[in-house]
This record gives sequence, C-alpha cells and structure tokens, in this order.
Amino acid sequence: GFLAQEVQQIFPDIVHEREDGLLSLSYDKFTIVAVQAIKEQQAIINQQQAVIDNLLQRVTALEQE
Repeated sequence: GFLAQEVQQIFPDIVHEREDGLLSLSYDKFTIVAVQAIKEQQAIINQQQAVIDNLLQRVTALEQE
C-alpha cells in the first residue's frame, strides 16, 4: 500500500483527513494519476528501446566489417 503522508506531499488532492484524524487516500482519484504515470513511463521505455535497437544495428554492422 501507500503511506498517505508520503502521497500527500506529492498529490495533496488525493489525501483527505477522516473524522478520526487519520489520513486516507481517495483511490478513485489515484487511479487517474497512476494511469498517466504509466503512459509517461511507457513513452520513456519506447524511446529507450529505439536507442537500443539503433545501437544493436550499429554494433552488428561493425561486427560484419
């Protein structure tokens, strides 16, 4: 799970204080943030894969010389 105190520092809109004073996460709002983070992470992975593919082609070409 997540610690509400840690999440609150980054996404204060997702954390609310309950009547008993404890902090709680609004997981329905958290889902939106998680999906966006996954999209951004996938874009980085795709860029890195393109660089890896390019480097592999270059190495293969050098090995064939």
